[in-house]
Amino acid sequence: MRRGQVRDSGNICGVRRLALGEGRALYLALRRGDKKKKVSGIGYYTRLAAALFVAAAMGAAIANPDVGRKAADRRALAKLEKLNAEERACAPGEAPLTAGFADLGDIKSATPLGALAAPGEAPPAPYLRLTTQRRGGAPVTALAPGKGEVVALERRTEIVGGRKRALWTVRFKPCDRISVFYDRLDAVDPALLRRAGGLQAFEEVAEGRLAVAVRLKVDAGAPVGFARAFDVGLADAAAPVAHHADPSHARTTPPAPSHEISAALERALAFDETRSRCAFDYLAADLMAPWMGKLGDGAGRRLKPGENACVADVLGPPVAARGVWFTDSSHNARARKVSAVALYEDLVDPERLVFSLHGRMPSLSAPGGVVSAAAGDGRLNAPFRSIKPGETYCYQDLRVGLEGPALAGVLVLRLEAAADGPGLLRMEARADVRECFDMPEPWGFTGGETSFYP
Repeated sequence: MRRGQVRDSGNICGVRRLALGEGRALYLALRRGDKKKKVSGIGYYTRLAAALFVAAAMGAAIANPDVGRKAADRRALAKLEKLNAEERACAPGEAPLTAGFADLGDIKSATPLGALAAPGEAPPAPYLRLTTQRRGGAPVTALAPGKGEVVALERRTEIVGGRKRALWTVRFKPCDRISVFYDRLDAVDPALLRRAGGLQAFEEVAEGRLAVAVRLKVDAGAPVGFARAFDVGLADAAAPVAHHADPSHARTTPPAPSHEISAALERALAFDETRSRCAFDYLAADLMAPWMGKLGDGAGRRLKPGENACVADVLGPPVAARGVWFTDSSHNARARKVSAVALYEDLVDPERLVFSLHGRMPSLSAPGGVVSAAAGDGRLNAPFRSIKPGETYCYQDLRVGLEGPALAGVLVLRLEAAADGPGLLRMEARADVRECFDMPEPWGFTGGETSFYP
């Protein structure tokens, strides 16, 4: 027997002897009525029971040194069997979601999360951001949208507003083919986290990102988290594959696992975006209309639904420069690579201006998709509604997508009036300058501009 094992056995036996000795001392003290060692009946029996329990447990540990390991193995096996258990099948003809995502009265708007696509481009994935209308922006309670199981919890750290912030994701399945996620929660329900085993049960997925696979049954309407605003998405494994806009239309994309993770967690985190669908369409009939009525921008202004209940129809004929513009190769041979552009303010953040392209502008080094910039005033980063014909405007501090990397250069824009119609819009990306005021006055084009028509 190794030295360490002898020492451990000695310690165990010592503890057992001490426990039994204390129990015997208490018993004798009570028998002889020793006033110096009087104890209450309750205190005495509590201490005696504790001593005897410790003694018995230590004795069992000595007699069965593998009992702890075997118990842990049984718990691990039971957890694995639970994670691999067959999921409840979706009932034909029944709505999978029988409750709202939160108290409807607490929600100001449900806003399409991705950047809108220019005509000819595939629409973005139909995810929504729910924002609170509580006084002072107080958090709302995110609710389980039906009876089912929470299958994964995630926690990640992001830099928001220059400060580190913990964001949570809850993944829920009302039945086998439907997956729902709630993202960007400020916190998860403490009882749910406790049932998941606490943070110590999580495993690292990527730097700053932890997750755990679970099978926690919840009732429809049960609290799962809290947030001032949170994102909702749904995927239907039985739905046909759909093509969605490229990643530049998305706000955030979770990082891929940086190392191997458990098979159970990999399965719990799986989400087939090609089968993502509008979550409103999966609500019970009495819930669908009220929730669809919440479709709006980040400020709460109501929006008209587009091709589905999670897409807004806000693009149309131009108002100043805002709206949809098309190219015409017979007027401008350079325009053959791009056929349309949509200029608008982002629905979630109206202070973000969006250039949504179908195809690629020859002067723009970034691929087709979305380019955005923070709104300004005057000639610099002017909101599209304020553009005046005959004046030249410049946009700097450009980003690829809504929250992507910085894009070198600037965009120059000019609206030309026409006596017999709405005129045309000319636009050119210039990589020869870093900022707008690096260009000589008056601002203009180099000959590489693209012309667009309403």
